[in-house]
Amino acid sequence: MSNNKNDSSNNLDAVWGTDIEMVSCEVCYRSYLLPATDSQQNCPYCNGILVSLSASTDNDENQLELSYSPELCVPFAVDPDSLKKTLNSFVGSGWFPPGDLTSKNLRKRIQPLYMPRWLVDSEVQATWQAEVGFNYKAITHQDKFDDATGGWKSRQIKETRVRWEPRVGKLQRSYDNVSAPALEQHELPTSQYDLKSARPYKPAMLRQSLVMLPNRSPEDAWSEALPEFQSRAQKECRRACQVKHFRDFRWQAEYTQHNWTLLLLPLYVTYYLDDDKTPQPVFVHGQTGQLHSVHHASMKKAWRVTGLIVGIATIIFVLSMLVGFFSVVLPPLAMIAMLGLFASMLVGLGAILPLSVAWFNR
Repeated sequence: MSNNKNDSSNNLDAVWGTDIEMVSCEVCYRSYLLPATDSQQNCPYCNGILVSLSASTDNDENQLELSYSPELCVPFAVDPDSLKKTLNSFVGSGWFPPGDLTSKNLRKRIQPLYMPRWLVDSEVQATWQAEVGFNYKAITHQDKFDDATGGWKSRQIKETRVRWEPRVGKLQRSYDNVSAPALEQHELPTSQYDLKSARPYKPAMLRQSLVMLPNRSPEDAWSEALPEFQSRAQKECRRACQVKHFRDFRWQAEYTQHNWTLLLLPLYVTYYLDDDKTPQPVFVHGQTGQLHSVHHASMKKAWRVTGLIVGIATIIFVLSMLVGFFSVVLPPLAMIAMLGLFASMLVGLGAILPLSVAWFNR
């Protein structure tokens, strides 16, 4: 068994080109690849402990994903100052933030993470049919009553129309790097990434970053790659026909010689603790800097604010009662006492507002 573990670990290092270890979260069960030199042992999503896993037969579920090598990687493009401003803006964007939600905490816990996405190459043989459109000029006449002459006048109108013709053909192409989801749940829409900036994978890219392992097999993701194959084929057929108008594209395709690799997408992940000490993840897009998270309000903080408002209302009420007592001697004070009582009621009603805001944003 010991030899099998060492062999599997060596295979893992060979695939990724660096000394790397497979780990799994004890809480959310997400699996990652962790640089062997990285001392960080907490899950970036839930702060759970990351435990080492053997890439041996004890982990058949991950064996398939580990056998695919990374091909392309979108580099991180957010500078530290922009990242700090984004986190500061998030902290100040909501009412009654939990005590743990501070920019300092978010920055201290932030981790760079690469999200996986499948890339598939395939040979395609297909027959296709579509309708192609050609512009032509048509002359029509329009009659209009002329009030000045009291008669009808006709004028020529030239308009552009489209003549549609059927086309059929055969296609034989090799399409590379068609993407498909590698995760059951998409934490971020991958369409937001500019894949044109992707670079060939180099082991040095993982020096400071975790890599989330796919939990969706290529066979399961294949159906979601098919629309992209059809879209690319349709564009090629349209260019081949050299027409401006192209519609009702249909085809019968056969796919052979599949080759699957991984695309790595950059993401910063951090978290804050809510009132129940539950970690709430905060995601920052590693290319655009856009932040994705939920700003939970703190009911505890709202209760403290409510208590302060109630205290102020109570003080105004007591002072108003005292003023009302002395109004027996000085009648003009009665009006001040009534205004004070009214103000205490308004302030007291305002105590509901913090709880309402926090409840709707809890």
